[in-house]
Amino acid sequence: MLARPGQTIEQHTHECTVGASLNASRIGLARTAALIGAFHDFGKWSDAFYDYMEAIASGKNRTRKGSVDHSTAGAQHLWRYFTDGRQAIEPFERYWVQIIALCCLSHHEGCLIDNLKTEGTNHFKARITKDVRQSYYEEAWKNIPAEEKARMQELLSDPALREEWRSFDALLRKGEKKLSSREIKYRYGLLSRFLLSCLVDADHSSAGGEPIEAVPTPPWDKMLANLDRYLARLASRGMIDDLRAEISQRSFTAADRPQGKFLMTLPTGAGKTLASLRFALTHALKHQLDRLIYVIPYTSIIDQNAATIREALGNEFADLILVHHANVLVDPKNDLSEEELYQEEKRRYKAECTWKSPVILTTAVQFLQTLFSKGSSYVRRMNSLASSVIIFDEVQALPLKSTYLLTSALNFMEEVMGCSLVLCTATQPIWSQLEDENWHLRLNPDPHIIPDYQRYFELFYSNRRIAVNIIEESEKWKLQQFADFALKQAQSGRNTLMVVNTKTFARNLYEACGDVPDVQIYHLSTNMIPQDRSNIITNRIDKQSLKTAKRIKKPVLCFSTQLIEAGVDVDFDVVIRSAAGLDSPVQAGGRCNRDAQLDKGEIFVVFPSEKLENINKLEEINIGKTLLKTILPDVQGNTNLLMEENALNSFYQYYYSENKSRLYYPLKTNSYTMMDLLSTNSTIKMEAQRIQTDYSFMLLHQSFQEAAKNYQVLEGLSTPVIVSKGKGAEITEHLRALAHPHSKEEWEAVRKLLKEAMEYTLSLNYTEKDINAMLASGIIALLPTDYPVYILSKHHYDEKTGFSWSKSEPYAKNPNGLTV
Repeated sequence: MLARPGQTIEQHTHECTVGASLNASRIGLARTAALIGAFHDFGKWSDAFYDYMEAIASGKNRTRKGSVDHSTAGAQHLWRYFTDGRQAIEPFERYWVQIIALCCLSHHEGCLIDNLKTEGTNHFKARITKDVRQSYYEEAWKNIPAEEKARMQELLSDPALREEWRSFDALLRKGEKKLSSREIKYRYGLLSRFLLSCLVDADHSSAGGEPIEAVPTPPWDKMLANLDRYLARLASRGMIDDLRAEISQRSFTAADRPQGKFLMTLPTGAGKTLASLRFALTHALKHQLDRLIYVIPYTSIIDQNAATIREALGNEFADLILVHHANVLVDPKNDLSEEELYQEEKRRYKAECTWKSPVILTTAVQFLQTLFSKGSSYVRRMNSLASSVIIFDEVQALPLKSTYLLTSALNFMEEVMGCSLVLCTATQPIWSQLEDENWHLRLNPDPHIIPDYQRYFELFYSNRRIAVNIIEESEKWKLQQFADFALKQAQSGRNTLMVVNTKTFARNLYEACGDVPDVQIYHLSTNMIPQDRSNIITNRIDKQSLKTAKRIKKPVLCFSTQLIEAGVDVDFDVVIRSAAGLDSPVQAGGRCNRDAQLDKGEIFVVFPSEKLENINKLEEINIGKTLLKTILPDVQGNTNLLMEENALNSFYQYYYSENKSRLYYPLKTNSYTMMDLLSTNSTIKMEAQRIQTDYSFMLLHQSFQEAAKNYQVLEGLSTPVIVSKGKGAEITEHLRALAHPHSKEEWEAVRKLLKEAMEYTLSLNYTEKDINAMLASGIIALLPTDYPVYILSKHHYDEKTGFSWSKSEPYAKNPNGLTV
């Protein structure tokens, strides 16, 4: 019998069993994943599924996906085998039985199914106890060949399976007294998603004709040798470069430590990219880890860091580096047939779907979606996080509402998935001191890669000689006064950067300046395509261009949103920062006199009115701005206090206290939080009790699918659109010509074009209503192709200011300016 055209059920089952087992072996659950792989398609042995495949082969009206249930029967068999009372089962083993059944039930759902539905009904029990005539359990069991049944029985009865559960359960719980019931349930949920990831990856790889195989550990030693040679060639231009070299060497030495969670707390401009790379390669080599993953808040930093890493590691390893952010393709609809779904999956970039490359640079959005969002491509790559060094660059930029979801997941990843984690920033958030100890970050006893990091803050800032100026009267300024103030700094011969909180304000300031003959004026925001942003960052405001601007007496003035202040290697004489949290002027200040080439740099903190910069809906920024006002009178002219660790920690303590309820990811339309849905689910259990639902049937009660559907890193839809202008227009026309690809060569051409299109693609974070309005008015359009792609009209895009729409833009949808 066939699992799909050209592949027998036996072949597919074997490949999924082996592939899932290989994926899970990296954390010690090879037998458990093999069992899930062997039973996930149990229902495909039914006569109903045979008829379904015959209809496909004959070209008749095809049965739509989901009408032939082939995922329930295997779960029913697993549940019956372990819980029918014919064998003893320990209490903790009931968790594992539910987990393996959950994975079988969920492998076509895009995430784990709900155990309890939010209305209080027991969805898991309904699936497990489904009428066997509707799940095709009995007819499938009748059709399974004897040799297949023998293999299944061998996996079920293997005594090592239960020993695997026992030893792993002890690791997961980390000693019953140390973890609360809420955290234990949350960790079981993450484990369930991990095992589902192992299955989905194996399932899709097998269906795509490329089953998973074991691969050797990457050549970390050769990469490290190339990096060392690259670092040796870097010339020192003074004390700042000498300090960077010293930090790099100390990071190399620190990498010899056991695996764990590490903090790289260093001043802006201290060379964290190369120092963390050196630490990660050395650490991965020592512990034989599988990959190195950079998680970065903005694509502008990704492009810059990727270029640096490629240059440092050498051309021979260029193919081992994956840069992954927003996909151009729209996610496939759930009403596709199974065969269409698999074909759609084959059309996507394999590396992006699986994250199997040795070195990966991705966004915080993609990383968080991998852990929490609904979608097979997100779930599929979670298993690739195991046994990795994961570096979080500019970690303070991660969204506040995901705090507890993330800190708890990081604990799980280090303690259970074998990851080493590095949190890099000059403004380290105090995640280990959060109020709710159930969810705060558990650090190593000695977490700092550079233990005396405060010394480097003092050395960097004493060399940079930066003065802090508070412009309190700016609360009364009008738009033109802000533009004139920034122009005045530039016209005095100094390269000037102004960082603000909203895209509207940045654009309005740029336009208010007009044409000034003696100043080069630029604008940056995520309303601009990567190509245009990158052109400004790398060719207009890069260090060499800034030096040239001063030499020809035509200084630069750049108006930017927050995307510039985290990790972008630029060096301005003056930085003006619109008030936000204390971390913002510190980060923005890292772009000021970065290489200590001036006698003095200056930071100005200004306070735009609500009319000019409306941050009322940006609660995090608004609270940060209020707290900043209480601190700033003490830092007038005193840079050291602004950069002082105690002041920053005090700010964070107030900040997290004021945002206490937001840390659990509350859902706006409901009374429960994401943390509750993914742990004990107490609110939904109360509803289940009210309607007298029996949920003693299982130990895990999470509403996984409800949580995944509601999880958004950025509020509103993130719709990728190609800007149909210049090179983007050329790519669009080529895609039109390949609207209905058939041959392998045509699909390869489409893949290549879509990859090129990423540089000319915007992610529009708008509501579905807004997107539909744009479609209706012709601002965006959906190409009539077999692979859904949106394009943006050239009349609504300008290379200097980016995307524009007459409606007021919902900036509150993306307060951090994170890019996907």
